[in-house]
Amino acid sequence: MQLSLLLLVFLILTSAARSEDITAFDNFNIYLHTVDVGNPLPEKYGHVQLRIQLENGADNVFTWGIYVFDDDFVLNHLRGVLHYKIRGFPTPEVMKYYQLDNRTVWEDKLNLTSLQKGRLISNLNTQLRLKNQTYLYHYFLENCSTRPRDLIDYALKGALGKFVDGQFSGRSFRDTVRTHQATTLLTGLGLEVIMNGRLDKPMTVWQEMFLPQNLREYLLEMPQVDDKGQIIPGTKLLTPMGTLLEAPSPEASPWRDYVFVWAVLSFLLIALFWLLREPQLSSASIFVWSFIIAVWGCMSAFLGFYMAASTIFSEIADLQWSAHQWLFWPTDIVYVIWGVMGMIRLQVPRPSRWTKFMEYYTYAHLGCLVLLILLSLLGIVKQDIWRVMMTLGACALVVQIGVLYIGRLDDSNSEH
Repeated sequence: MQLSLLLLVFLILTSAARSEDITAFDNFNIYLHTVDVGNPLPEKYGHVQLRIQLENGADNVFTWGIYVFDDDFVLNHLRGVLHYKIRGFPTPEVMKYYQLDNRTVWEDKLNLTSLQKGRLISNLNTQLRLKNQTYLYHYFLENCSTRPRDLIDYALKGALGKFVDGQFSGRSFRDTVRTHQATTLLTGLGLEVIMNGRLDKPMTVWQEMFLPQNLREYLLEMPQVDDKGQIIPGTKLLTPMGTLLEAPSPEASPWRDYVFVWAVLSFLLIALFWLLREPQLSSASIFVWSFIIAVWGCMSAFLGFYMAASTIFSEIADLQWSAHQWLFWPTDIVYVIWGVMGMIRLQVPRPSRWTKFMEYYTYAHLGCLVLLILLSLLGIVKQDIWRVMMTLGACALVVQIGVLYIGRLDDSNSEH
């Protein structure tokens, strides 16, 4: 049933698009569907799709958000090479899906002339051809929102691009990531670490339309356009048709990640204060600090390895060489070894050359931390590092002071 219906609408669209009579498109209504954000990671930015309704006929939704599960899906996903494709589905099926997914869907009618509808449908048909269905996805530049944006701009002979040309949104890509990743604990902070300074560049209004809600807002502000691409004063390109489905939006807490890390930092400061007051290392102190050092080493080594691998292998330029690589090293696995040995033996690992190595290694870490701060203050490092520095950077500083103090205290105890 679904295949025959899609084939029917495809044939109708194809015959209409080839017709020389532009009134052939008068019976088509085209709507913009904007889907609110959801909880899972792929849904955190929302979604856009186009509904094309033939009066007294087919009614389908076209979406650019379908994964392509090819043979190399896992490897390509790790490299950042994501293939998506366009698909059409009967509107009732799509609405049922979003109802089950507990998502809000807004519908707005695109006020297009018959000729503009023809341009849009003709271009859509081209994309629906099997050889054109798949495209290389990029979360900012090529996604389920930019594709409909470009399609609408094509129908308007570039009038949408001209309408916003030269305008800046006053926000950066990093700002949008911070806002939309604030619904899941530590996801936003993790992305803050691994994404590089490219995200700190100011966005143009055209670029900001990669977000479904922003695309809708700008289209609601735009007037209609005639067949020559000229603005028609006193008109609106979109007519709100209402909310097809309504559900609560996920609760966003922009500072939740940072409050969590600051709570961890408070624990680390208390543990450090306790350690500094001890005249000699007790078994309890060694166990607690060995555990802290091992956990920190796991996290730091993972982030360091991920960023190094992204720099070497990832196709996504936004993940190549983050300035936070100065803080998190793949070799921080040595902290894990140090910590595990301390927990097992309840003493600082021997021989003393190992202790000396850890001391020099930690000094190198501290030097890189200070150097990164100086380079940022001097404007040499353009990436916004300060949220990470005030959270994970502060934790790193406390842990590394603890490592140095334990090594020094153990050396003095050994001499006696």
